[in-house]
Amino acid sequence: MNGPTSIFGPDGWIVQKMNYRDGLPNGEMLTYRNGNVETRSSYMNGNLEGEFITYNETAAVIGKAQYSKGSSRANPCGSIRKDKS
Repeated sequence: MNGPTSIFGPDGWIVQKMNYRDGLPNGEMLTYRNGNVETRSSYMNGNLEGEFITYNETAAVIGKAQYSKGSSRANPCGSIRKDKS
């Protein structure tokens, strides 16, 4: 599988947008809830790479984590840190 892919739920709302290269996630991935972006992340050769951001229903950032080659650098537990803003 290569190129952009969109997945829709049974209700017709988009659930996920992702790019693939050689069958592996590669590039930006967006997940959606009720038509709104819920998470934004990046993949490189199938591994999470860079910032993983979680949004609430009003599009405010509620969590962030950094990934390198699929491993979280947020903290030793790998949990998403919540922003206080």
